[in-house]
Formats: sequence, C-alpha cells, structure tokens
Amino acid sequence: MFSILSPSVRRAQPLFALLLSLCCAQGFAQGYKSDPVDTKLSRFGLTARKYAADPSDTSKAAEFRGYFEKFYFPSMTSAAPEKLEEVGKLQQDLFRNYIWKADPRIQKELSAQVLDYAKRVISGPYAPAVRYNAVLALGKLDDAYSTGTQPPKVSVAANNMLCSLVAASLKSPKWPRNLLAGSLVGLDRHTKYFASLPRAEQDKTIATLLAVLKTKDLGGDASAEVTEWIRLRAASALANLGTTGEQNAILAGITQLIAEKELSQTGRCAAAGLLPKLKLDPAATEAAKPTVAALQALAADFARSEAKFCEEFEDLNLGGGGGGLVSAVDQRSILKSRIKYTETGVELIRSGIVAKLKGLRDGMTAIKPAAGDASDALGTAIGAITGLIETASNKESLDLDVIDELKGLESILTASAPAADEPAEPSGDGLF
Repeated sequence: MFSILSPSVRRAQPLFALLLSLCCAQGFAQGYKSDPVDTKLSRFGLTARKYAADPSDTSKAAEFRGYFEKFYFPSMTSAAPEKLEEVGKLQQDLFRNYIWKADPRIQKELSAQVLDYAKRVISGPYAPAVRYNAVLALGKLDDAYSTGTQPPKVSVAANNMLCSLVAASLKSPKWPRNLLAGSLVGLDRHTKYFASLPRAEQDKTIATLLAVLKTKDLGGDASAEVTEWIRLRAASALANLGTTGEQNAILAGITQLIAEKELSQTGRCAAAGLLPKLKLDPAATEAAKPTVAALQALAADFARSEAKFCEEFEDLNLGGGGGGLVSAVDQRSILKSRIKYTETGVELIRSGIVAKLKGLRDGMTAIKPAAGDASDALGTAIGAITGLIETASNKESLDLDVIDELKGLESILTASAPAADEPAEPSGDGLF
C-alpha cells in the first residue's frame, strides 16, 4: 500500500525542517523569552527516572517535582541557537525516559504538567522552536498510556487544544505555520486511536481536519509546497479513520486533492495512495464516480507530462552528455531533480516515478470494485502501471527500457480519461 509517509511525501518533510529553522532564526534575532533554569538540579536526572518508575519512596517526591518545575521544563524554553537541538531532545526524552516508563500515578502527574507547560509556552513570547516542541509534546499526551497489551487513550484536553490551534492557524495568516504542522502531527497520531475519544471530540477533529484539507491557500509564510504537505497530512489523519466519512465527506476531500491540478503530481498521487485505507462499499458506484474520474484524469496528466519528460531525457542522451549538459538542464525545469550526471551521460532517477506510480496503482485498485462501467479500463491501467513499476524497480533494467514503457503508458492512461470536470468539494472551528 502506498503511504503518506512513503517516499513522495517524505521528500516534502525537509520543507518543515526549513520552515522551522527559518522561524527559529527570526526568533533568536528578536530575543524571545527563556525561563530561568536551576542548573544545580541537573544532577538529579537519574534519581528522577527511578522515582518515576517507582514512586514508593515519598521522601523523593519534592525533589522529583523540583527537578521538572525548576530544571527540566525551563530547559525546554531556551531560545539560544546552540540549544535548539537540545530542546527537541528534551521533548523526546520527556516521554521516552520518563512518562512512558513511569508508574501510572506519575504518568498522570507529569502529563498534567506537560499540559500546563504547553498551554503557557504556546501562548507565550517564546521562540518558535520552543513553541513547536510544546505542540509536539501535546500530540503525545494520553489520558491512559499503552500498557503493551492495551492501546492508549488519547488525552481529550490535548486533542481539544490541538484542534483549537489548527482553527487559529486557519483564521490568521500570521499564526506560525510550524505550529499548524506540529498540531497535525499530533492529530494524525490521535486518529489512530480515535475510539478512545468522546463522540463530540471525534466530530470536532474530523471537522478540523476537513477544514485544513479544503484550504487551498494558508497565506502568511506558507509556500505552495508547505501548504500541500499540510493538506496531505490532514488527509492522512482522516484516512486513518478507515471510513469514507459521513455523507462520504472524507472520500470527497481526498478526491479533491487527487483532482486538484494546482497541486504537484507527487502530492496528487500521494493522495490517491490513501484510498486503500478507506472502507469502500463496492455497491456505492455513484459515490465512487468522482473519485474514478479524478484518478483517470490524474493518470492522464501523469502520462502526458511523462511523455514530455521522455522526449527531454532522450534528447539529452542523444547529445552525449558532457560539460554542456548542466546549462542545458538548468534551462529545462521538467528535468530538475529527475536526473543525475555520470561520466557517460545522464542517469534517470527512478524513485519519484515509482512513488507516483504506486500511488496511482493503489488508488485505482482500491476504487476498482466500485467503479462500475469504468472497472475494465481501470484494470487495464493497473496492469500497465504495475508492469512499469516492476521495470523501474529492477536495478538490472536499462533507463531506456523505463523510458520506452513510460512512453507506451500515455496511450493507455489517456484513452479512458474523462473530460476535466472538477468533483464537488466535500461538505464538512479561538484558542484554549
């Protein structure tokens, strides 16, 4: 199955590292707040770990609380550039070394402290990286943590705060987009354990994620690539629910992404790759029609653009490679990031092609049982795409073999493509 976290979307994740670093650089220059740290308490780390796992020695309770209140949480607010990596590590270690290994009584106590810390930091004059890590911590909070045999019960308060953060971000283009991204990471996790949330919180989460998915322009500092990643993350979280949604709203939302020509083909194919997560009723042929049409239109768009790429690639190889190749490629945006140079010529980078093809194939395979009259055409397309995936994934195959099959794909994938009708958008809210 093609996943939102497969190569096509993993390549987009560095965008958020860049976004975070840019925000942090601005934060350092502007002198954001850092809480005072009692560094003398740093030596109590091992003692705190032991007490968290076994709080029977009540004489250590005050020391334990002091360690977190005066050292650990204040250390997570540092705005110093050299402390950026440490802030992220502290956030991860808080769960890895303390909360997840703690006695249930300590889990409850520390979780309440994390909730208070996150609320104060996210709303306060702290550096963007500090606020971002506070949001990530929110997404890991549970009301009951996994025992190994039982799944966790998601923190209702944390889920509510994350939904509020997303709503605030959608309302204001000035709201930092790295906080929106961090909130979606948390909601993505929460939808994996959705049954533990009350119905009202479930409904709020679905409405929040659908609102993100439908937002084509986030404004502010969000580039088109960043906006695409955010919308795909929302779609991934919705797909975790395994349902087409009330009145097929989730299916319609993912279909909107597949059909949206303003998005990259990588993003559209990633959206298609989410369809296998949904439980599609084979008898719901009417509900599936917009999705079938969107997939066929995407397949045709992919085939046509790849045909142009094939021409460019063959032209470069016929040119024999060499020193003039770089300037030639620089003038042809269709080739950027898709080839690499060797002593003998140009080599095809296949990973992107394979990722897009897998998204298309998996999406078509998922919708095919409900495709009605289009089922045979989808079957033909799936067969051709699967063959090309095998060729492109085979290290022994030549680049020209891949190019030949790509060219042959155009006639197959464009034959059944419908007229370019946009499917209807899905029907689907300050701070804590």
